[in-house]
Amino acid sequence: MAGRIAWPLKLIVEPAPTAQNEHSIPMTSVVLVHHNASGRVWWRSELDAMDLVVLAELLNCSNLVQEVARCAPDLVLVDAPQPDDALFSIMSTLSAASACTLVVVSSDPLPPWASLAVKAGVHGYVVQDQGVLHLQAVVAQARARQQREQGLLDRLDDVSQRLEERKAVERAKGILMQARSVSDEEAFQMLRNASMHANLRLGQVSQHIIQSAHLAEALNRAGQLRMLSQRAIKLHLLRLAEPRDKAHKTQLDDTVQRVASNLAWLGKNLSAGHPAELL
Repeated sequence: MAGRIAWPLKLIVEPAPTAQNEHSIPMTSVVLVHHNASGRVWWRSELDAMDLVVLAELLNCSNLVQEVARCAPDLVLVDAPQPDDALFSIMSTLSAASACTLVVVSSDPLPPWASLAVKAGVHGYVVQDQGVLHLQAVVAQARARQQREQGLLDRLDDVSQRLEERKAVERAKGILMQARSVSDEEAFQMLRNASMHANLRLGQVSQHIIQSAHLAEALNRAGQLRMLSQRAIKLHLLRLAEPRDKAHKTQLDDTVQRVASNLAWLGKNLSAGHPAELL
């Protein structure tokens, strides 16, 4: 296992490119990390030949995540002669937090690094000194892979959202069926009518109904607490007056248990940061 890369802590930031003509083809932007300043000219010529616009150059990965968040590049290109776990940890963070393409260029062709790169979400792992044409092909392939992965993630998010909305609709129908004593079809029609009238998605209307039922249950339990507290005081006094009457003790224990149950429900289901719910 190679040691941690001891890169200098110098940061080189280039100004963002000027706005291009609205009819021109948008260029691919890059944040570049290279291991020493002497390689700057070589990297510049390579990227210029590929028509890549360098937004920032870094001589280490310590601020890479912050620079990617600031520049929002299309591509992150890291020259790491000897990659290590720290590098792939940063790549994993970028993969989860950014939609940019990640490419690592290394002089170490060992298979374990390639495996770690894939696990970290790196889209291309290039062996150094392969020439501009090879690098250009790998970058193009990595960009295509990243775009495909992003498309799959977007589809997954859409399917997940639809599934959650379907669950909300079914739950809202159950609430309406119980509250209005209507059939499944009638409850669904009520949801559709409300959706059309409010110009909201069916899932949004369902969430409103679920939230309203949730708050109504909270109000009901809060009202029960007032009644139960009065009953608990009365039973406690009766028990003191008639200590031999076991019925009072049983009723008092039951009342205390109901109070505890309602308090537990309210504590679990109401948000401390939501004034309307607490009220």
